[in-house]
Amino acid sequence: MDGLRPLIGEIANQLFTQLRPLVTQVGPTLLGLLLLATALPRLLAVLRPRLRGWSGERRVARVLDRHCLATSHDRLLADGRGGWTQIDHLALTAETIWVIETKHFGCHILGRAHEARWTQRCGRNQHDFQNPLRQNHAHLQAVRARLGDAHEPRGLVVFSGRASFARGRPAGVTTLAELPDVLGASAGQSVPIALQVAWEDLLDATRDDKSTRRAHLAQLAARHGRTIGRLRRRVISLLGPIGLALTVLGWQSLTQPWRMPITAPERLVAPAPPPTTTPHPQRPQHTRTTTEQPSARPSIGWSTPTPETAESEACKLAIISVLIEDTAANRRQRAAACGDEDGGTTRQDVHRH
Repeated sequence: MDGLRPLIGEIANQLFTQLRPLVTQVGPTLLGLLLLATALPRLLAVLRPRLRGWSGERRVARVLDRHCLATSHDRLLADGRGGWTQIDHLALTAETIWVIETKHFGCHILGRAHEARWTQRCGRNQHDFQNPLRQNHAHLQAVRARLGDAHEPRGLVVFSGRASFARGRPAGVTTLAELPDVLGASAGQSVPIALQVAWEDLLDATRDDKSTRRAHLAQLAARHGRTIGRLRRRVISLLGPIGLALTVLGWQSLTQPWRMPITAPERLVAPAPPPTTTPHPQRPQHTRTTTEQPSARPSIGWSTPTPETAESEACKLAIISVLIEDTAANRRQRAAACGDEDGGTTRQDVHRH
């Protein structure tokens, strides 16, 4: 048994060495997928109510824009206690100013006007939420504090989803389909001057800048103790992009071709014998003398002959003519071409030329 331990260790070491490149490539992808699988459900659970609320507010805003003389959506107004309150919709009609709260709920709603908490029941699942009438009452109080006693705004809660009220719908609550009838017809009607001035003064008091929204969120966190929840949501929201980035990077590494290493650890490979080499006879090396010039590649080209070159060519042709036919005319021609005064020729002259 003791003798097998070194062998098992060597085999494990070899497997680790062989599979390490594959683990390096697959590791980031697996980690990214794990983070995505952990973060996405929690992130969707946090974002789903906000997305539904945003969708419901958009639906209500479209109806208000069609049936009201003027509207303003998602505004912040001082609550009179040193803080801010968020109003979903402000709408101006020929008769009054509406302060509207939107809830995008479905299923069955259980609640009465005097109860602090209402319940949404979907089959066996249910959860409680704040009474929207009380929530909108705080908005109404802020608007009344701004407008004074001269004008009395009206509050309304609109359920934009397919919600039904098993115990009857409380007063001040309506649905999206019934909203135009509740608002009344305002097309073609004129707004009193005092109401128009109050509307413009109210809009001047509302805010929509980032600093005011941050102050409002800090106020909610301090009032309801949501600091830990907000921190948890931020961490979850960061896990999603990190997991996505790791997945993309790991996928890029997986697309690279992977090959199993061929070489094994040196401890498992027997040393190879040294190669036997047979001596080859040395060839005598020829030394090039200093006077020897390397042969240059011949080049072919066209050039214009000089007078000296043309004269020597004529002399050679005249000598060849004498060798072919030794006549007096050829000898005179040779003498004229070669500058020979006596007009004779010899074998030595031929070889010289």
